[in-house]
Amino acid sequence: MPYTSAQRIAGIFAWFTVCGAVFILCMTFFAMRVIGSESWYNQLLKPEWVPSVTVTTWVWLGVFITQAISVWHVWIQREEHIARLGVKFFVASLVLTANWAMIYYGFMNPYCGLVQVIIVWMAFMATTALFWQRSPLAGTILIPAFLWITFSGYLNFVIWQMNA
Repeated sequence: MPYTSAQRIAGIFAWFTVCGAVFILCMTFFAMRVIGSESWYNQLLKPEWVPSVTVTTWVWLGVFITQAISVWHVWIQREEHIARLGVKFFVASLVLTANWAMIYYGFMNPYCGLVQVIIVWMAFMATTALFWQRSPLAGTILIPAFLWITFSGYLNFVIWQMNA
């Protein structure tokens, strides 16, 4: 049975709330270690092309907003197995992303963060593929997020290599 209009509206607010909570959690770990000239992150060797804190924050915000829209678009089609599976992978990728932020920034561990971001990348790749199967629009909406996660993983690798 399809969702009613009220359930669809409640669903979009719920997904924005979930994605917003994960965004705030990730940004809390990020802010703890990045803000301030004496911060752990600012003491690391980094490539010249590393984005600024402001750019990083805005891009991650955009990633979480587009994720909320994409998952909602798939979630409203709950009757289909592929949609339910896609939503499960999406939730797993959110949890893994928060875990990456905790490992990398919270525990200040670029190596373990690299291992975790590879797991995030694989989960997000599966999510994007499942969303694409259900709805090419939902899959397309996730492509910029997938590219940012790929870039973040590469940056994590480069920072780990420069500071190993």
